[in-house]
Amino acid sequence: MNELNIPLVAGRDHEYLASDLKEGGGSICHVPSRMIRFLRNGLWKQIVRPIDKKVHTHDSVESWVYGQRWAGLDANLATIVGICKNNPTEGPEALRLLEQEFGAARFRELLENECGTVAMMKVAKPAQKHGGDRKSEKVDQVANGPLKRSGPNSVERLTARIKRDHPEIAARVEAGEFKSIRAAAIEAGIVRKADPVEAAKKALSKLTVEERLQVFRAFGL
Repeated sequence: MNELNIPLVAGRDHEYLASDLKEGGGSICHVPSRMIRFLRNGLWKQIVRPIDKKVHTHDSVESWVYGQRWAGLDANLATIVGICKNNPTEGPEALRLLEQEFGAARFRELLENECGTVAMMKVAKPAQKHGGDRKSEKVDQVANGPLKRSGPNSVERLTARIKRDHPEIAARVEAGEFKSIRAAAIEAGIVRKADPVEAAKKALSKLTVEERLQVFRAFGL
């Protein structure tokens, strides 16, 4: 396939992907594999409309996902994530590439904004009960640090743990008492609240003697 044909074929695949996301049905099974192809090869950056070869360039994957058709998918992230999660074969790789392209923080922000804290808790399944040492599940993430989407301090894992170990707090989340899963996790004692004194001591320990003196003088010490 020559270089001219690659964008045209990608343009047709883009149209198929946008239709799959909008119309659903049995064709959604192709969404993860098509997402992988577009994300892995950077095909989302330039979309060529096959009918007239008109070109649209995207400067971010967010523009491609949320942009109106024909140039964009005109989709929402929560729909794509939901479809990928139901495909254990190709879904995990599609999600990994999506998060990588969006950036972890922006990916979480958009997903939580779309789903909402209440909705996230309502659809969450309790974490599996298991034996052994539960210390490995302990979250040592302070409240002002980022919550990742993988590992023990991911939003999904925290939601599942709250639902399993703190059903009363889960009920309060569903009732709209908490603005975020992070706030509920702090209430449950899963995420520890940041100690400003400890944070200041840690910051001071990284300064030189002269820099510490400057800080002290700024406070009149």
